[in-house]
Amino acid sequence: MEAIAEKLTDCQNVYAFEPVYIIAPLGTWRRVPHKKKAYLNAENVAERLRGKREELGVDYLVAFTNLPMRDNKYTDLYAAVSDLDDKVTLFSTYEYLDYMAGERAIERMIANALVFSLTDVPSHSARRTARKDCPSYFNNEHDVRWVTGHLKFCPQCIKEGIDKKSRVALTSIMDAFW
Repeated sequence: MEAIAEKLTDCQNVYAFEPVYIIAPLGTWRRVPHKKKAYLNAENVAERLRGKREELGVDYLVAFTNLPMRDNKYTDLYAAVSDLDDKVTLFSTYEYLDYMAGERAIERMIANALVFSLTDVPSHSARRTARKDCPSYFNNEHDVRWVTGHLKFCPQCIKEGIDKKSRVALTSIMDAFW
């Protein structure tokens, strides 16, 4: 993680990345009655992480777990943005790592996830202009191509407020491991 953070910081001049290690808060891992597996509840984790950004002195907190994740609406989530603090985003690699192919796939997944978190643009799936290769695409089909692929912003995301300076930096982050 240190080498990934260093490369992503060095490839642009807007964002700085620093890895921190946090244990999933107690009480956030629960079995879902109609499913035969337990899930990390994203809303409970976000609630328990409330204040962690300020404690760490960071603008964004992006967490990765290998546990399956859910919220009150969806199971098997890849990403969840906190309703309590939209600068806290959780990502689950559960069932993705086995399908990641190619050199640097994990690094690309992390870079793409960070870009999604930093854009502050809501995820999309049904918009007419939505593209699957956009970092804000809501990947409800769980296609690993839209997790580790070479992504680019769709025109709608650019219109929704990604300024040019940020877009250049975020594009550099997405391109860092290609």
